[in-house]
Order: sequence, then structure tokens, then C-alpha cells
Amino acid sequence: MKSIKRYRKIGLLPLAAGVALFIYLIDKTGVSTIVANIQLFGANFLFLLLTSGARQYFRTLAWHYCIEREHRRIGFLDLLSLRLAAETITYLTFAGPFFGETAKAYIASKRIPTAYSLSSIVVENLIYSLSVALFIMSGALILLLRFATAQQLRVAGIIISIAVLLPALLAYLFISRRWMLLRQAS
Repeated sequence: MKSIKRYRKIGLLPLAAGVALFIYLIDKTGVSTIVANIQLFGANFLFLLLTSGARQYFRTLAWHYCIEREHRRIGFLDLLSLRLAAETITYLTFAGPFFGETAKAYIASKRIPTAYSLSSIVVENLIYSLSVALFIMSGALILLLRFATAQQLRVAGIIISIAVLLPALLAYLFISRRWMLLRQAS
């Protein structure tokens, strides 16, 4: 019980540092500048906030389902908190994803066996990367096929799209075979 209280007290330090940094940035930027920039977006600003929140929600949901049911000893809200903390570390440290993903794996392994924690994080990141690649590729193909007039540009775009598609297919194969590999290893 003492260790939980101690961790909560230690957890207040980063919270206080984050709030102090937030206040400092608002002070340096100026409230009027922030309000003016939000007004430029208008109602679209709320759409951007909702989109960003939905992205975090669905990535957490994907991560939740990447953890095998019998090893899922962590709740959705705990995963979301862990995910947001790791994102913060990713954005605020010089090593970015290296620190953020490492922290996420380390903390998750306290509640999930390490092998399942690591593999679930890798698979979730692969799924996310795959979805981003497919989204970008589909947009590029639409752009090339509908709006590009130069034949060379179309051919180059299609070749690039195929070059993006191949690693995406390899990622899909890895994800689909992950479960078999884990079962063989254990």
C-alpha cells in the first residue's frame, strides 16, 4: 500500500512539470495569439480536436485487442493513460519514439507478461503504420489517376505506390502470423 501511495506522489511531479510548462508556453505565446489562431480554424478546430481524440481512442482500442485475452490484465482506461503518457514522452524528448515506446513497454510489462506486452505494442504500431500507408497511398493514387496529366508522373506514382504496398503486405503477413509464432515460442 505504501508503494502505491509513493508512486502516486512521484506521479504528481511530472504532472506539476507539465502544468508549469503549459502555463509557461501560454504566457510566452500569449492568450490573444492562441485565441486568434483558434478563430482562424473556426468550428473546424473542434473537428481537429475530435479527430485527434478519436485517433488516440482507436489506437488504444487496437492495442487492447492486440493483447491476447488471457494475458489482458489491464483495463482500457489504464492503456489509454499509458498510451497518452508514452505519446507525451515521444513528443517532449530528444529521442522521441525510442523513449516513448520503451516506457510504454516497460510500464505495460508490469501488468502483462513482457513477451505479450512487447508483441502487442509492435503489432499495434504495425497496424497503425499499415493504415497510414494505405491512406496515403490511396490518396496519392486518386491524385495521380484523376489529376496528374503527365504520363511519366503517373507511372512514377504507380511505381512508388507499389513500393509502399510491398512493405505494407509484409507487415500484414507478420501481423497475421504473429499469433502462431507466439504460440510456438511459448
